[in-house]
Amino acid sequence: MKRNIIALLGALLLLSGTAFADAPASGTVGGNEIHVSAEGLNPGYYLGAVWDGDKLLTFFDTTVGSDGKLDLSVNIGEALEQGDRLTVGISGANTGSAPISSDVVLETPDTPAPPPAPIYPVGPIRPIYRPGSTGKPSTPDKPDTSEPSGEPAEPSPPSAEEPALPFTDVAADSWYYEAVRYVYEKGMMSGTLPDIFAPHAAASRGMLVTILHRLEGAPAAKEAHFTDVASHQWYAGAVAWAASNGITGGYSDGRFGPDDAITREQLAAILYRYAAYKGYDVSRQASLSGYQDAGQISTYALEAMGWANAAGLVKGTGASQLSPKSGAVRAEVAAVLMRLCEHIAP
Repeated sequence: MKRNIIALLGALLLLSGTAFADAPASGTVGGNEIHVSAEGLNPGYYLGAVWDGDKLLTFFDTTVGSDGKLDLSVNIGEALEQGDRLTVGISGANTGSAPISSDVVLETPDTPAPPPAPIYPVGPIRPIYRPGSTGKPSTPDKPDTSEPSGEPAEPSPPSAEEPALPFTDVAADSWYYEAVRYVYEKGMMSGTLPDIFAPHAAASRGMLVTILHRLEGAPAAKEAHFTDVASHQWYAGAVAWAASNGITGGYSDGRFGPDDAITREQLAAILYRYAAYKGYDVSRQASLSGYQDAGQISTYALEAMGWANAAGLVKGTGASQLSPKSGAVRAEVAAVLMRLCEHIAP
């Protein structure tokens, strides 16, 4: 499939009633990255996604500083070739900005520019929730069904008093509905676009440390020297913070792997270290002997997985399977974050 991208045309961003145009993207034939930039944005955390038609290729996160500039590279996972046509969307989370949403096309004499894509309205801006802050909701009385295990109980649809989520891909009867609602309303996770949450898209290592970094107020940290983490990347500050506080490390070859899909055992290990960093009780341990694939857990993650399982954060994917090497999707991460805040944070 062809995916060459040279220009993002016709994008409009509505900022405080003023139209802002020109959010270019560029790419190189044979490469698998597009470069996206924009100016005049509200400072804050932004989420984005890249599609080929109805197919979601990837999502990405970035932080815009006080200069209002967005400048990052996005790996779409496939080689770019001349003639490709994709769609990129960027939405401000807790920034007050409406999203950029536009087609990305190869700029050639025989390829007409696409018409400007519509600007989708955003809902009320929600302040980010941090574990331990005042106003933390109580634990719900109903059973936790955020992750399938055996035969999950039927989740309850939203009540008449609850506003519907804006995401067209999160059904009210899905096992992850309450978890998505929780992280969305607390400002912990947003959609890849205003109406798309992408619950089944893979969560990355960079995404998880960025969420935890935001929960801590995005403190500054000394730059981490991973070979694949450039200082201009959206996750650089979060990776530096997580590495400097012992929350996460890299691979033996010097890489961090920010775009790698996070595995369930990596998720457990990072949350275990984060909980220890916060001073939460991490002494509980569950016996994992009942899981047929317990022997597949990496040595570094054994204690973390025992704690995460005992704490109800990372459960089995079935009656006898823990699936430690399987990737965690965004819906699973939402469920784990909800459990962390409701059951672990004081």
